[in-house]
Amino acid sequence: MQNANRVLRLTSRPDGLPGPEHFTLTDEPGRALAPGEVRIASSFISIDPAMRVWMDERPGYTPGVKLGEVMRALAVGEVVESRADGLAVGAWVEGTFGLQSHPVVSSGQARLVDARLGSPEDYLTLLGLPGVTAHLGLFEIAGLKSGETVLVSAASGGVGQLVGQIARAYGCRVVGICGGAAKCEMVLREFGFDAAVDHSQSDTDLNRALAEACPNGVDVYFDNVGGRILEMALNHIRDFARIVICGRISQTAGQPVHPIGNLGEMLVHRARMQGFTVGDHFHCWPAARQDLARLRDEGLLRTELHLLEGIENAPVALGMLFRGENRGKMAVRVL
Repeated sequence: MQNANRVLRLTSRPDGLPGPEHFTLTDEPGRALAPGEVRIASSFISIDPAMRVWMDERPGYTPGVKLGEVMRALAVGEVVESRADGLAVGAWVEGTFGLQSHPVVSSGQARLVDARLGSPEDYLTLLGLPGVTAHLGLFEIAGLKSGETVLVSAASGGVGQLVGQIARAYGCRVVGICGGAAKCEMVLREFGFDAAVDHSQSDTDLNRALAEACPNGVDVYFDNVGGRILEMALNHIRDFARIVICGRISQTAGQPVHPIGNLGEMLVHRARMQGFTVGDHFHCWPAARQDLARLRDEGLLRTELHLLEGIENAPVALGMLFRGENRGKMAVRVL
């Protein structure tokens, strides 16, 4: 059976925040499979900050989405038709399937999901890109050690909430930076952070709040936002601190670029700053997922998933993400 495919294509490039006006939704007939291909019924589509970067003509480390193309996105779904060895009908898979309900992809584009480790929803959060990103950033990039102080920005988001919980599980003091009192309360009450700081205050007050929350300084700063918050965090690093550059959401949707004026702190404290993408570390994914599942089973990790219903709401979800309106990991359930 050739399932009709509901597709969101990128039709214009945003100057600022992304939204529905930059996409066109169409219902397209399914096509016959070629040898080595599978048809997938996408169940959940991940909404990530990188999607706004991909919408630019020159996004940087990966090619941008061309106008008229299916918008790039990560997804989890079930194989509903197969002409590929090793991918039977009924298998659950993950991959960059895009904003479409029934993508057809080659077998090499679909990775089998290990249902023994978790549910399809888990592969959006704990066992998916957020969890693996958090784990690899802390251990492969930062070399986390028990007893350290870990500061993380966008702490209530998909990656930030797990950075804090993983660090806590490994014996660290964890401080989260959030936008607003409600999100600060969320990371304290629901995710067990030791302290939370609201960035919606003046630089003077934010610096004071960070000093109070991190009285001995910061050993690891896990940065998801860049800009002003990165600059404020650098004021509080300890000797030989490690700064993990994971995201720059504050600098990617048309907002003015914030120059970092205190990079001298890196020299004074002999600190190290490193950017990373999880695609450079695929060999580490299986071990990271095993450890994340173990921590979950021991009751040390939980996740918050913010779902919108219907693929047509993916552009709405993307705008919400950049306005800070999400509560936890942003995703869409395909109906």
